[in-house]
Amino acid sequence: MKQKITDYLDKIYGGTFTATHLQKLVTRLESAKRLITQRRKKHWDESDVVLITYADQFHSNDLKPLPTFNQFYHQWLQSIFSHVHLLPFYPWSSDDGFSVIDYHQVASEAGEWQDIQQLGECSHLMFDFVCNHMSAKSEWFKNYLQQLPFRVLKISLLRLIRKPISVPSPVRVHYRY
Repeated sequence: MKQKITDYLDKIYGGTFTATHLQKLVTRLESAKRLITQRRKKHWDESDVVLITYADQFHSNDLKPLPTFNQFYHQWLQSIFSHVHLLPFYPWSSDDGFSVIDYHQVASEAGEWQDIQQLGECSHLMFDFVCNHMSAKSEWFKNYLQQLPFRVLKISLLRLIRKPISVPSPVRVHYRY
């Protein structure tokens, strides 16, 4: 780290930035790093509060639901909720958002990726990876019906939860896309 800083400072200040200056700067950076690290939480604890909401639950006359939620969250909820669990915001065809058409998009009627990014700047975000549902209107499902080549994704559940005896373990799930 010192060498990289020295190289940058030489480019900026020439030879006027001495080894003493460098040592003072490095000392300050290291103490600041400790302070930043101390403030970060790595795990959940009793002080965390999670708000769970659908992406389209907040409405206003002039904005889509996600920007409306962002405004409401900033004004009223940010000081209370440290985490926001945003239920499916993808384009969907049924099942209240859980029958996903395209996992790479935000439903246009709800907002844009920029709205989710903005929310993530002031809260910890959680999303549902809805791997057990897929819309019949999705490209993945259409490709499956046409028996197009696909990559295999295998998920093994190694007795992490109690299960009925009739269900084999591990379970393999295959996806075509």
